[in-house]
Amino acid sequence: YGTDVEQVKQVVCACLDGMPHIGSAPPPRCLFQGFGASSLDMELVFWLNAPNHREAVIDEANERIYNALNQAGIEIPFNKLDVYVKGQQP
Repeated sequence: YGTDVEQVKQVVCACLDGMPHIGSAPPPRCLFQGFGASSLDMELVFWLNAPNHREAVIDEANERIYNALNQAGIEIPFNKLDVYVKGQQP
């Protein structure tokens, strides 16, 4: 929360530029799907020109996105968990 949604969309979509197996028509889209417990949930939609390269494309896209978000100072949220232990004496 507190992140500029349009900035995230721009950063994420720009990561796919120049990737050879990603189709240009229709162009990739980053969609704001909803509000998570500790996140603004986004979905990236794109077409593959070569479906047999799916795993490699997803691997490269995820790495590009992770690095670009870090460079832009955009945090990737994670669930925070507090654990309380009952019955233990200090």
